[in-house]
Amino acid sequence: MIDYMSYYADNMGLHEILLRRIEGILIRNRPSVVAEFGSGNSTRFLIDMNRLHRLGMNVVSFDHNPRYAFSGADDCLVSHIRRLVKCTDCDYEEMFKAGLIDWSKMVPADHLVEDFSVRNAFYRLEENDIPSHVDMVILDGPNGNGRNFAFLALKERMTSGCHIVIDDSDHYDFIERCISTTGAELLVHESRPEIHPLFNYAILRLP
Repeated sequence: MIDYMSYYADNMGLHEILLRRIEGILIRNRPSVVAEFGSGNSTRFLIDMNRLHRLGMNVVSFDHNPRYAFSGADDCLVSHIRRLVKCTDCDYEEMFKAGLIDWSKMVPADHLVEDFSVRNAFYRLEENDIPSHVDMVILDGPNGNGRNFAFLALKERMTSGCHIVIDDSDHYDFIERCISTTGAELLVHESRPEIHPLFNYAILRLP
């Protein structure tokens, strides 16, 4: 029996409701590559699902903070710890207008790694960090509105029908940016304040 709540870690991980949704997508779609932004217990969950359901998938995981990132290893996992960088509000908007990340406008944000309200921050990705064909995305990091940069980084690398799972979907304009950047369709959008006042998530899918 799966102890879903063991992955939750008192609101530091994904809740059982969302994990069951993810499990269902994994079983139905059997993605070859899952890209995860925000490592930790969700990474452990993906590894466990891969073994339990014999999915044969690969997981590429990103985080900036070794304190929270999954520290284990598995044959299916490629784990990247990448520096946190940020930009100005103006440059942030210009990048979304241009449809790509301009790394030259980013500056190190190491002093903000523990800041849960940091603005315009994302992982400093390297050229080949993201595989060319991503079948599923789990977006749970980094903190702040800069999580939206994942859509710019991924938009040319996601396959048709790719599912995008966004935790904390209502904290910023994640759903709107995802749709406008990738053309994804919103499938599920749920808020459960009885679990936690800020608990909400969304699941989208590319055409």
